[in-house]
Amino acid sequence: MNNKTNPFIKDLIIDAGKEVTDYYTYMKDKKKYDASGEIPTVHLERSDKVFIYTNPIIRNILSKLSGSAAKLLLWIQQSIHYGEDYIKFNSKSFIKETGMSSSTLVKAKQELIDMFIIAEMENKYYWINPIFMFKGSRVKKYPDNIAVFKSSNESATSDSKIK
Repeated sequence: MNNKTNPFIKDLIIDAGKEVTDYYTYMKDKKKYDASGEIPTVHLERSDKVFIYTNPIIRNILSKLSGSAAKLLLWIQQSIHYGEDYIKFNSKSFIKETGMSSSTLVKAKQELIDMFIIAEMENKYYWINPIFMFKGSRVKKYPDNIAVFKSSNESATSDSKIK
């Protein structure tokens, strides 16, 4: 399987910026890099990205979403702003872009609310549950919520403490 090439990389162009030290690679073979005087580096991507967090509980919840709720979740993912855990929801834009009816949209929103993925705030604003997704660093946004686990063999993390 390793000798095959992903057909999608043919047209892939990664917008990369700053080059930084790759500490993970360096620490794996510190003696080799210290002896050679070379330090491994890696480029950081400049493209926006949203982290969709994974664990068995989140996968189970997301797999139960209806098609319209999943479409709404993807739309939210594409619309969220950096470092924010809320979104101002523009129903007109959503309906225009997706072709979904307003009654189906209401049901999809309620489904995401019932699954604790979003929560209604006020005036068309909705909280986004950062257990599921976040654009930016949750560590920076929520420094009081950091927990360090000693064992990396555990399959469940604090993120899996979902209602």
